[in-house]
Amino acid sequence: LDALNNQGVLGPLDVIDIRVFDEPELSGEYRIDADGTLTFPFLGAVTVAGLTPNETAGDITEGLSQGYLVQPVVSVFVKEVNSRRIFVLGKVDKPGSFPFSDGMTIVEALALAGGEDDGGALNRTKVARRVNGQEVKFTVNVNAITNGDAPDVELMPSDIVFVPSSAL
Repeated sequence: LDALNNQGVLGPLDVIDIRVFDEPELSGEYRIDADGTLTFPFLGAVTVAGLTPNETAGDITEGLSQGYLVQPVVSVFVKEVNSRRIFVLGKVDKPGSFPFSDGMTIVEALALAGGEDDGGALNRTKVARRVNGQEVKFTVNVNAITNGDAPDVELMPSDIVFVPSSAL
C-alpha cells in the first residue's frame, strides 16, 4: 500500500482502519467521503484528505480527549488506496479502473487494460485530465509511441484514457 500518493497522504474514497485502544465500538473501517471527510463517533465530520495516517490519528486523539475519553490511543492504517486510480475505457479488452503508480505511462495503462480490442484506434487515443479544476483533453498517438516514433506519455492520478473505435 505504498501506492499512497507521493506525499503519503489520504484522499477521497480511500479506506482506513481506525483503532482506538480499549474502545472496540469506536474502532473499525472508515471510507473517506468524496469531500475528504469521514464521520467519526462523537466527533462528526473529520477532514482527513491531505493528512498522513499519523496526522489523522493525532487529530482523532485530540478530538476524543476533548471530554470523551481520558488519554485515548488511536492508530490509523490504510486498507485501500482508491484516491489514486486511472480509468481506461473504450476499445480495450478489459476496460476499468486501475491503481495508479508514480511514473505510470499510457502504454502501461493500456497493458493493464489488456491492450486494444479489435477495432480500436490507438492512433486517436484520448486522455482527459483535471487541471486546476478544469477538464483538459488531448489526443495521443499510441501507435507512434509503440513504434518508437514518439515518447510515452506519463499519466496523472484520476486520468481517463479512452481508445475510440476505428469505425468513428
